[in-house]
Order: sequence, then C-alpha cells, then structure tokens
Amino acid sequence: MTASSEPIYYTKSGKILMLGEGDFSFSKSLLRYVNNPRDVIATTYETEETLQKHKNAAGNVDELQHKGVTVLYNVDATSLANSAGLKGLKFMYIIFNFPHVGGKASVGQNRKLLKAVFLSCADFLHHEGEIHITLCGGQGGTPADKPQRQWGNSWQVVAMAAYAGLILSSTATFDPVNYPEYTCTGFRSQDKPFFTKGGIIHIFVKSLPIPMELPDAVEINAVIGEKRMVFQCPPSLAEFINRDLFTEESHPIQIMKDALMGVLRSAYKDLTVFSSDQLSVVVGNHGNVNAYELSVLSEGEVREKTEDCHEVGEDGCVTGSDTGSVCDPCGVAVDENGPSCVQECKQSGDEIPCIVEHGSCIDQKRGSVNCHPTIVSASASSQEHKNIHVCNESGSPGKYFLRSDLLVHASDIVSQSDSSYHVLWGRVFSQCTIKPGNFPIKHQLLLLARSTHSTVKGDITALLHSLLGGDAEISFEEFFTDGRCGSHESWQLIDNILRGTAIKVTKHGEATSVGNLNFADGEIIFVSFWLDALAMLTFRFTDVRLMWTNDNRCCRNFRCKLAEVSQDASSAFPFLKMCNLAFESYSLYAPTYIHDISLWESPGLPRLQESAFFSTLREVCHHQVLDVFLKDQYVHPKTGSRSRCYRMTYTSADRALSKTEATELQIQFRQVLRDRLGVYLR
Repeated sequence: MTASSEPIYYTKSGKILMLGEGDFSFSKSLLRYVNNPRDVIATTYETEETLQKHKNAAGNVDELQHKGVTVLYNVDATSLANSAGLKGLKFMYIIFNFPHVGGKASVGQNRKLLKAVFLSCADFLHHEGEIHITLCGGQGGTPADKPQRQWGNSWQVVAMAAYAGLILSSTATFDPVNYPEYTCTGFRSQDKPFFTKGGIIHIFVKSLPIPMELPDAVEINAVIGEKRMVFQCPPSLAEFINRDLFTEESHPIQIMKDALMGVLRSAYKDLTVFSSDQLSVVVGNHGNVNAYELSVLSEGEVREKTEDCHEVGEDGCVTGSDTGSVCDPCGVAVDENGPSCVQECKQSGDEIPCIVEHGSCIDQKRGSVNCHPTIVSASASSQEHKNIHVCNESGSPGKYFLRSDLLVHASDIVSQSDSSYHVLWGRVFSQCTIKPGNFPIKHQLLLLARSTHSTVKGDITALLHSLLGGDAEISFEEFFTDGRCGSHESWQLIDNILRGTAIKVTKHGEATSVGNLNFADGEIIFVSFWLDALAMLTFRFTDVRLMWTNDNRCCRNFRCKLAEVSQDASSAFPFLKMCNLAFESYSLYAPTYIHDISLWESPGLPRLQESAFFSTLREVCHHQVLDVFLKDQYVHPKTGSRSRCYRMTYTSADRALSKTEATELQIQFRQVLRDRLGVYLR
C-alpha cells in the first residue's frame, strides 16, 4: 500500500488527543480537519512556564482555548495514566507528531520511547480508535519510507507498536502544505526547526490478541457405515476445523467456487453436482503418508427412527423429537443428553435415509464438530446429485483419517452414475510443510470426466481463460506418480494411474500451480482445481493464512471493493473485473523474528517425521510461523545419531506479534517438542 499525501480528515465521532506539542501550532493547523474543536485535548510535556521559550506558543494556546480546545501541560506521553486530566477517557484519535527523546539520541533510545508511548496510549484508545505517529523519512523502517533504511538502523516502529497489541493499518505522507500554520520546533531540544518533508504518518489500530495457550480439545463426529463415531481432532486443526469457507459470504474461496462452477455448468450440460455437505471428511485406510490419522474416542450404532420422523425447520433445528434437542448458532442439531449427534430416519416408502446434520459447525457448548457424514438428501433435486449414495466405509477397522484428496469419493460416484461429468467440492487435510502458500486445510474442486487425454487440456485451457481472462497463460507439466489416494479395497479406479499433469497459470507475472490431472482406466479423467491457489493468484494474496483471518476489518474492506466492482461491472461475467482486486491484510509490514532450533533424534526411537514436527509447531504457535526450512543436518559417523537444525520465521498475518511473544512461543514449542516427540534439544 503506497502512502497518500492527501490530508487526513478526522471524521469518526469521539475525542482527539494531541501529544508532545511544542508551540501548539500543529494543533491549531489540525482544527481545519476536525468536526468539533471541543473534542480536542492538546497536551505538552512542558510546563506553562517553560513553554514560553517558544515565541508563538502563548498566542496559539489562547486561540485554541477560544475555539473550545482543552490544553493540558506537563503531560508525559509515556505515562498518560499519571495525568489527572485524562483519567477515564477513551480517544478515537491519539496523535503524536515527530516524537524524539531529545538531543543527539541513538536509535535504541528512540525505540524505547516509541514502545513506552504505545504501551501508555493503548489503555486510552477506543476499541475502534487510531494512533497516528509521524516520523521523519527513514526513521520508521518500513517500506513506506523512501528510501527505506536497514531495519537495524531504524526505529522499528511496527515492532515497538506490537508490544502494545497494535498493528499498522495504513500510512500517509506528511506534507507540510496541508498544515500551513504548523512551525516545527525542537531540533535537539532547542527552539529550532527540523526537516519534515518526506515524513510518514503511521496509523495504528488495535489488534486481535495472540493466543499463547495450547488450543482446546475439539471432537469430530461422523457416521462411518453403520457406526456413529467420535474422533479427537488433530490439535493443529482445532482453531479452524469449524470454519467452512465455502459458505462464508463474499469469501475468496466461496467466490472462486461459484465462479468456477459457473463456467463448468456452461461448458458441460450433463453435469452431476455434489456439494461439500454430501461427503464425509473421515475416511478409512488412507494411502497418503501426510494424512491426519484420527484417534477414536467412542463409537456406537446409528440410531434409526422408523416412526415420528424428525424434520428440519428453516432455522436448521430438529423438530418432532421425543428426546428434545437444542440448536447451536450454526444450526447444528445437538442432543441435550450427549455429544452433538446425527439424527437419522427413513421416510415411508423411501430407501434413502434422510440424515439431519449441518456440516463443519462446532458445538460451542461441548467443543465438538460435525464433519459431513455420509449424506444423501431424500428431497434434493435429481439434477444436483441424483440421490447417489456416497459410500465411505473403512477398509481397515480402527484406522481412520481425515481425507487428503476428494479422489477417495470418486469410485462410488462414478460407479453409481451414468453421467459423463461429475463435480464435487470440499475441504481436504494434509500435514504439509510451513510455507507462505501452504495450509493444512485446502479447498478442492474435483471434476470427473469421461473424456480423452487429447481433448481435456483444451477444455481446461478454455475454462481457465473464461474464468481468469485471456491474459492468463495456461501450461501443463507432466509428472509420474503411483498417486494412490485411497485404499485398495474402496478405490480401485486410481490404482493404475501412470502419470499426472500439473496445471499452471501465469498471471500478474507469477506462475502458480492451480490443479492437476490424473488418468485412470476406462478413460476416466480427474481434474483437481485447488481453490486456495486460484484465490491467491486471482486476489493477489501474499500469505495463505489471510484466508483464515478472524479480523473482520480485512473481510469488510474486501466486501466493499467487491460491491464497487459489482455495481460497475458491464460484462456478462463480472468475475473478470474482480481479478483486479487485491485482498489486503489490515496489518501492514508486520515485524519478523528468526529462531533456530537444533535437535538430536533419540536413539532407539523411530525417525522423526517432519509432518509431526510441522503439526506440533502449528499447534503450539497458533500458525504464527510463516516459513520453516531445514538449515542443516548431520549424521554422527560412529553412533549413527541424526541431528537437524531448522530455521523458523515468526510473523503474524493479521495480528500484532511482539518479539517477547515470539520468544515465548518458541520456548513453549521446544518444551512440547521434547516431551511429545522425544528429541534432545541442543
């Protein structure tokens, strides 16, 4: 985001606090951009007597007071709690122009000053308020400075603000022309001017807090065959397992899915559609080594009702129950006498069970989540899925996983339908590495087509050009794989896959893998579209974690941009205009902290799996680590003991992460890693 040089108008309703005034000329000049001068409290660190050294101070103070501005003396910006005139007040704007410790001070001293100011101001800031800190060009150390100083030679303003739970939301160029009455003073604590041109106004807001405790345990409920089972959710997924981005209004994932479905429906008339709430996320005997294996907490028979069939009301609650039920905010039917359960019944004369459940929603009372058991809706349109039973029984009793690919459902769908084209979408889960584009939950849209190798690439190219525009460059890269994503028993079709093809799109000067092709017996072609990669490419995400932000300000800004595009869209397919939008974090130039960890694997224990290392790191550090790479590894020539050194980059996608918090998370991770995985730390 480039800094604007336009003046800032203080339009929010609330009080305004001016800190560190010299001769009060800035407060006087600022009034032209304020709705009500009586909302302004202008303060100075000096006493009324020492202020007289500034020749225009007395006249400026008289003019301010005449207009209704409150003027306070002897106010220390690093200790606002000790100022009697400010007690009990909350400010919509707190403004400090060119803070400095005075004299010829080091950057370290000025960092301490900024940290103390932020900590002091945070308690006086309204929850929707802003802190405006103006620094001379280069002092802040952010890319907004032109030229930008080296981080170690700057005041590190975003890192100092993080100690107070504040994030940088925007910047503006300080232009003296916008403040004609302002005369800067205080160069080296003297009544002398200093250079202000090129200064940067840093605008900080309150951040959501960084969670420091391990996540609460969450249970997963699912129906597998004839059993209703309860599993322990992997701790690294506990914070996100209850979110279904497919259903969140104006979310980039939802937009990509709807847009892609639009072009698929236009291209293929004989299209059978399965939505994510028709497919179980729990599968048996999975073949992917990075799949999350689930621990079984309990299992029982599915309760079957032949009389007094339970019905679902418009609000998602189950009615007609003789045991009583409650409904959580997401519309999940929850049995008051136990974990949220699936209500199943058979309607008269209908062989297809009607299962009442709302997928991917947490029962907040019990910390459980219902994750799409086998669902076939008896009342759904045949055009959508033709009442195909999506089988998901385990091949090996007692061995269950979260699915890592929708291909595990393909055998049942293809074998029970004569349609030429099938499409299904849903979430998939994998213990992936930690990189800016990786997340353990991905959103997949899978097209199953009875087609030929020679025609499918042309079809995909046309589809993606319809979706992303003609300027998108589509390429295909062949690779060989045994590719087995499901069990030998339940998924025969892909056992004989010989090759695969990666689908790559180059847009905005960047090449991204957005999907892949697989070919199986009988000329069945499987086209996987990774909606997360498409969304990152289309809306120019720099960090996939932003898709999971809980900061509504990010989503609100994006929705406003979408509304503007929708109103201006003149084409029949306005999604192409959305491709020019960028989903931006509400937190700019977040500080980064580097930590290394060196470990010896314990003799006599199985070799440390990197997937377990990454999952533990995600769990303990709440996804505040952006990148991890193996820096070095060593095998002792005599004992055979193995050692590794990993480098971790801590930076938050949407929150204020301080150096202290990053260090605390690292210490906690070391402790958990040693206790849980049995490694020796160096």
